[in-house]
This record gives sequence, structure tokens and C-alpha cells, in this order.
Amino acid sequence: MPQFLNDNANFIFGGLVLCGGQSRRMGGDKAWLSIGEETFLQRVIRTLSGCAKPIVVAAAVGQTLPPLPPEVQIVRDSAANCGPLAGLEAGLQTLSPFVSRALVITCDAPLVSVELLRMLVAVKTNADLLVINDGTRTHPFPGNWSIGVLPKIAAALISDQFKVGALLKRLNIQELALDDVRTIDPELQSLRNVNTPDDYQALLRFLAERASTER
Repeated sequence: MPQFLNDNANFIFGGLVLCGGQSRRMGGDKAWLSIGEETFLQRVIRTLSGCAKPIVVAAAVGQTLPPLPPEVQIVRDSAANCGPLAGLEAGLQTLSPFVSRALVITCDAPLVSVELLRMLVAVKTNADLLVINDGTRTHPFPGNWSIGVLPKIAAALISDQFKVGALLKRLNIQELALDDVRTIDPELQSLRNVNTPDDYQALLRFLAERASTER
């Protein structure tokens, strides 16, 4: 039974972290990559906890995760080898009794900012999905997702359409104004994904350089 069932708080926005990817290009589980004393997964959960509750982590079946706060609920992908849609379905289904919308992020974007997540929360929307478009492509994560998309996710999985891009074509999508996003995150670092060892080393160099300029 989810531990957050014992919490009497009135939930408004749930949080979901997807971390069940196979990480083929990285060659190891990205949830365990670290920045300082935190793993990627621990870091994004800490960030998400600033604006969402309850928080669910969707992991692959059999995936071992780093230590997480006791209030975080771990669920397993609803089907194997179906990409992020299986984790999205499992996580949103778990949140569905408690909230009508959820902030969904991935563990491989460790620089997602709480300010940007709060902007996603602050916008009143009836859309299936509130997202960021960087001028080139739509980023479903981080995104403000309606729990009401669950039937469409289920239909996609049943029809073996596992790509998130295909699902997006079925949804009513609203985009944040890019100029507004840049006031919070000028370089769009919240959208920075770490997929390869080179990406990881570049991220560590970026953080070291930023830290040196802030001293």
C-alpha cells in the first residue's frame, strides 16, 4: 500500500519520475549517476518535491534504485520493453485516485529547475498536456500531464505504438511561451538530457565551470 495513503494532506499536483529506461547508450543505469553526493534520481526527486505531492517513481521490473525518501512510492512499468509509456501509465495510474494532474519528469535531466516546474504548475489549463517547445521540438518531459490521458496511453500500448511522439499526436497540447521559460532558465538547462558518457562528462564540466564563476 502506498505510504502516502496515510497522509491527510489535500493533494493538488502529483509528481512522477520516469527512470526505467534501458540506458543502452550510457552503458549503465542513469538513475545511479551522481552530481556531488546525490544520484540523478535523488536530485530530481528533491527538486520535484518542491512543488508536487505525492511523488511516484516508475522503474523497470527488477531495477535496483538508490535510497529514496520513505514517502516516495515506487511502481514498476506496466509492461516490459515498451519505453517510457509503460512507466507513464503505471505512474499516472497510481496517482489517479489522489490528483487530476501530475508533473512528469525523467531522471536523466538532473538540471530541471523547481522554478520551471512551478511555472508549469501555475498555468491554468484544461489541455491533456502542458509542455515546453524549445523552438525546434516539443519536450513532453518536464510536462504538466492530465490524468485523463490514461485511456490514450493504454490504447497506444495495446496497439504496440510505444513512441511518446506518436502519443503526442493524439493529445490536446498547450505550450508555455518560450520567452517566459527563458526568464527562468535562459539556457534551457532544464531540458538537458544525459544519454551518453560524453554527455555526462560535459555536464560535470558545465557544473564545475558554473561553480567557479559563482565563487
